[in-house]
Amino acid sequence: MNNPTSQPVSQHQIPHGTKRVIIFDTNAYRKITAKTTLTDCRAKALRLRQCEQASRVFVLASPTVIWELAAHLADSKDPGFEHCLNSLVVLGEHAVNPNKPQGGINLFPDADSTVCHELFHLLPPKHEQGIQNLGSLVKYIVKNAPNITDLTARKNINQIATNVAATEQQWLRLMQTVLVHCDPNVAKKFFGNTSDSKVRKQVRDFFASRVFMNMWAKFMVEIHAAKVGKTISSSDELRDKVKAMLEAFPVPFHLMSVLLRKMAVDKSFNLSSPNKKRWNFVWDSQLAFSIGLSHEIAGSPVFFVTGDGEVREAAKAARCDNRVLSLDDYLRSIGFP
Repeated sequence: MNNPTSQPVSQHQIPHGTKRVIIFDTNAYRKITAKTTLTDCRAKALRLRQCEQASRVFVLASPTVIWELAAHLADSKDPGFEHCLNSLVVLGEHAVNPNKPQGGINLFPDADSTVCHELFHLLPPKHEQGIQNLGSLVKYIVKNAPNITDLTARKNINQIATNVAATEQQWLRLMQTVLVHCDPNVAKKFFGNTSDSKVRKQVRDFFASRVFMNMWAKFMVEIHAAKVGKTISSSDELRDKVKAMLEAFPVPFHLMSVLLRKMAVDKSFNLSSPNKKRWNFVWDSQLAFSIGLSHEIAGSPVFFVTGDGEVREAAKAARCDNRVLSLDDYLRSIGFP
């Protein structure tokens, strides 16, 4: 994959001599803004950007990260309101677009756009406009925080919060169905009438298999083909698209495999636990599409900054761990104080 991010970032926007393209995950922004005032956050973002420019680093913001942070701004009583507001301000200052004097940020495409562009060279309808609107919202927040009073901005924030909650609930329903099928009494219908422990191991081994990876990739190809109105015309084309999907985006598949293996063997696995917040997996999975050995823009490799252990392990399993950096390691690499 030569250029997974041709929309909305184009080749000519990448400064000549760029050595690395960097994307922060949500927790990287939360970590860098923890226990920090808004004023100090703005100053920190400026110093960070100066260090990155000196190190020839180009920064992209992920729409997924913006959605996660903005969802906490719908209610001023949300415990994460101030922290997420500060994090969004830093994101906006961090990924500022130097080609837009009036403000604006450089955005990496969302997961759907990334996959659709890679497989079909098309973008889902209205996605590009939606991403541009997201950039305008961040621009407004950067300029006006902490006073987020504009009615259009409030409406957009409320819509994001609604969409985020709906996406998480939809994922929980899907995974609850999978969890039911992991129950030995159900799984024995597929794997044979054996002991509970043995059938759990068989389910776990299935989720670790290439057969499962291909089945899940086939499902993902068909879902994204529908998003852009494409019809897979033959079994050969489907096989080629599945191969392309797994080669370009191995990390989210390894991430899903690990989760399902845990669900298969853990008798007390609780998807709805407020302590574990398993629903955050849906956002980790989307962000994982940002990681890949072939991900580059105008010849500059794309790196993902995260402290998430499961994402890092999935990247390692996919042999992409050299494209994943911890926040501390990244900051040291650019000489950030």
